[in-house]
Amino acid sequence: DNSSSPILIVQDGKFVFVNRILEEITGYTREELIGRNAFDHVYPEDVEVVLRRYRERVAGLRDVDSYSFRVVAKDGRVKWLTMTARRIEYQGKPAVYASGVETTELINLNEELRKKNEFFSLLSKILRHDILNDLAVVRASIEIGSDEFLERALKRVDSIVEKINDIRALEEAVGALKVLNVAELVEKIVETYFGEASFKLNLQEVHVEANEALKSAVENLIRNAIQHSQVPHVEISVEVFREKDECVIRVADNGVGIPENLKAKIFEATYSRKGGGLGLFLVKKIVDMFRGRIQLYDNKPQGAVFEIRIPAKL
Repeated sequence: DNSSSPILIVQDGKFVFVNRILEEITGYTREELIGRNAFDHVYPEDVEVVLRRYRERVAGLRDVDSYSFRVVAKDGRVKWLTMTARRIEYQGKPAVYASGVETTELINLNEELRKKNEFFSLLSKILRHDILNDLAVVRASIEIGSDEFLERALKRVDSIVEKINDIRALEEAVGALKVLNVAELVEKIVETYFGEASFKLNLQEVHVEANEALKSAVENLIRNAIQHSQVPHVEISVEVFREKDECVIRVADNGVGIPENLKAKIFEATYSRKGGGLGLFLVKKIVDMFRGRIQLYDNKPQGAVFEIRIPAKL
């Protein structure tokens, strides 16, 4: 019981021994654990694997080995254990003895590093996709040469500079989150596209924990509405509001909409519309990064509606 490692013995699927360290990790006292179903404390998604390994070990079908799984502590926190388990005889009956270490911090660190690597990869795609789109508009505007189009080109140049600054900020933050006012973020995006569409805004002040990648996601939705609406006069409605514990960002247009047979494909990396590149794939990846979701549905009487939902800041 003086071991600095968590130790347990499970027999007939129940705890028959736990040491002090396991009490500290789980928050349960020895009296609360002994005689209880051991698998009731395993994280639901891991129960099947842990139970199967236990049964195989008791039956003598599995040698000594180590593996990691999650447990749910008394306070509801999820913790990782990496345990080495073996079959023993305990009071004349087969049982499983396991000892190991708590690896919550290590596994969380590995997951954080994985997310950061994914973040930098996403960052590279955003840089290429968004800036190339802006440069295409600048080139076309310069070729046309009218004052109106030159002014539009200058706006896009400013947008490119701002994106490069955003990328620099994102690199410095390494994916760190900060509190953003979503209404202010949307207003700044819409200013860039005045003259290319008519906008109707209904923006409530809602704060979220995100970073500048959210700006790129919303801008992609607005740009797609302009590029793919296929109507003489593009009308875009943008709403920001709070619904329960979520921030809702809704972008609707009056275009031709998305054909039914394409709706399931538009967020895939392999899907591309003319001039659209990886836009919607990037939007979904960004929204996923902020623990949110995005959905598409038809606008009435015509057009498409994209709706982003991410956790709102309390």
